[in-house]
Amino acid sequence: MRLISNERPVSQLYRLTSLADELCRAFSEELGGDHEVICFPDMDDDIVVLSAAMKERRDAARESMKSSMAKLRQLTGLRMWCSEGSAGINDFKDIQESYGKAKGHLNACLIAGDETILYSPPAEPEPVQDSSPSVRPDAFAKLLIEGDVPSLQAYIESVLGGGSGELTVPRGPCLNAAVQLMVAAKDMEKNPDYSEVFAPMHRINTLRGLRNHVWRIAERSLARLQEADQGYSSHVSFLVEQVQHSYPEELSLKTLSQKLQMHPNYLGQLFQQEVGASFSDYLNQYRIEKATQLLLHTDQKTADIALSVGYTDSSYFYRQFKKYTGVSPTEMRSMYSDLK
Repeated sequence: MRLISNERPVSQLYRLTSLADELCRAFSEELGGDHEVICFPDMDDDIVVLSAAMKERRDAARESMKSSMAKLRQLTGLRMWCSEGSAGINDFKDIQESYGKAKGHLNACLIAGDETILYSPPAEPEPVQDSSPSVRPDAFAKLLIEGDVPSLQAYIESVLGGGSGELTVPRGPCLNAAVQLMVAAKDMEKNPDYSEVFAPMHRINTLRGLRNHVWRIAERSLARLQEADQGYSSHVSFLVEQVQHSYPEELSLKTLSQKLQMHPNYLGQLFQQEVGASFSDYLNQYRIEKATQLLLHTDQKTADIALSVGYTDSSYFYRQFKKYTGVSPTEMRSMYSDLK
């Protein structure tokens, strides 16, 4: 069973072991009698539910599970999605295969409707990996340039609307279409940070959540395109240009302030006021953006990428990358490869 939270990981909202205990208690009460139930969270923050039910009572067990999910929803306010494994388990050795099938369905699909509680039985056919929804990145980019917000939102809805009426849709084609739109938006920025596209993807389980993510990226790109037209003072412009042209080199506010014959503290305050970030944060963010582009579009080793963007210490690079993107360099590259 998966608890749906697109904004923050569920483990940051609740203690998963406590939720598993609550579900176990509710399910046991619903089943009645001496039916043993085991519930525990797995490594993906899903709750695994094990219970033995005779074939003739399987439908009743499913209804009991739905009722238990409803009780947990009252407690958390989150949407619930349960995927049932193999219906024909006859031995404990079949449990692993059953678990794999249930997880496979959760990971292969997105919820298309607005159901607060969704139950996917094993009889449901495997989703067909059809072609991605029709996308025209050039048309999307044109709407961005024009700043046409209503048309942008309508275009995203037309691509990722899920108008088929199905409860779930294949995840892969939808993610591919969404990535095309988001990359088209990021490519228009002067210094695109592609990590904003990929870092939240693993937490998205609904088509609505995916549409919202695409819109947030488009909205940020619109804002940054507008910011690009705003000029900085000559001193701050000098610092920005130094970062953009010399980011692989050793850069410090102290050294650069000497070139401008200014006190570093005062220069740092000016930079913070005009740019909205400290000089060190701006430099690190810029380097991580460049590293992200190299990770996604080249086969360079991570250590070589770190050196090429100004990090001589690989472990420090890994920490900074995780800080600014939310994922490790290896995870970033793997997520992008899976979507290609």
